[in-house]
Amino acid sequence: MAMGEGPGAASRAGMAKVILGGQVLSLLLTLLLTPVAYSLWDDLTVVFLRMTGRTEAASPAAAGQP
Repeated sequence: MAMGEGPGAASRAGMAKVILGGQVLSLLLTLLLTPVAYSLWDDLTVVFLRMTGRTEAASPAAAGQP
């Protein structure tokens, strides 16, 4: 549709390009940016916990204690 020819193709090509661009952006955000952000956040949490001297299992529920 974005590269189509024929009557009315010019009026639909712009909208098709916008839709395809949005789909590509959504794909990149979902599959690349979100996992990388979570990984970096986890790494920063570990560094912060080491700097403050806390352990990762700070709460009794996380440590497996009743």
